[in-house]
Amino acid sequence: MELAIGISLTAACSFIALWINDRFNVGGELKE
Repeated sequence: MELAIGISLTAACSFIALWINDRFNVGGELKE
């Protein structure tokens, strides 16, 4: 069960990081 929770948290953190990057245009060189 802990493994599934860990995977879910990792996925959530990745999604949030991508959303923040898009929202605030952090690292503009990655923006197409």
